[in-house]
Amino acid sequence: MAGIYVHIPFCKKRCLYCDFFSTTLLARREEYIAALLKEIEIRRDETGEPFRTIYIGGGTPSTLEAKDIQHILYAIGTDEAEEITMELNPGDATEAYMHAIRRAGVNRLSIGIQSFDDELLTLIGRRHNAQQAIEAVHMAQQAGFDNLSIDLMYALPTQTWSIGKRTLNKRCSWECNIYHPTG
Repeated sequence: MAGIYVHIPFCKKRCLYCDFFSTTLLARREEYIAALLKEIEIRRDETGEPFRTIYIGGGTPSTLEAKDIQHILYAIGTDEAEEITMELNPGDATEAYMHAIRRAGVNRLSIGIQSFDDELLTLIGRRHNAQQAIEAVHMAQQAGFDNLSIDLMYALPTQTWSIGKRTLNKRCSWECNIYHPTG
C-alpha cells in the first residue's frame, strides 16, 4: 500500500519546541507550491501504484489557501486514496476554511491543540488559545470531518501533573478516543 507525506514548511509563527524544518517567510508559499507541483509531476510514476494514504504535514499546512491544497491533491491523484490527512493549527480554523479543505478532498484532520492551558500555549509559542482549539474541533465536525485527531503535548516547561491531568480530563462536546501507549 503506497502512501505519501507532503511537507508544507510554512508557519505564521515559529513554535519554540519545533525541530521540523519550517520558515515564516510566507511570501514564498506560491513559489514553493509551484516547485512542489513540478516535483509531483516529475515523480508521478515512481511508486508504480496509486497512493492509498496522503498526509499533508508541516510546518503548518493550514497556512495555505484551500485552493493550494486542492491543487496539490489533484496533482497527486486521490481516486484510490482512502485517507487524506492534513495538519491544522486551531488559529487558522474558520468555518469557510474547514468546508473548503473538505471539498478539496481532505477527509481527516490532525489538529495541533498541544494543551488546553492558555499559559502553557503562550509559553511554547502557540498562536491559539484553548477556546480556539475547542472551536476548531467543533467547526471541523460541522464541516463533515468525522475522522479527527488532536495533538497534545506533555512534559512542557512549567507543566505540572495537575495541568496535564486537566488537559486529559478536558470535557468537550465531541467524542475522543485517547490512545494510551503501553510499555
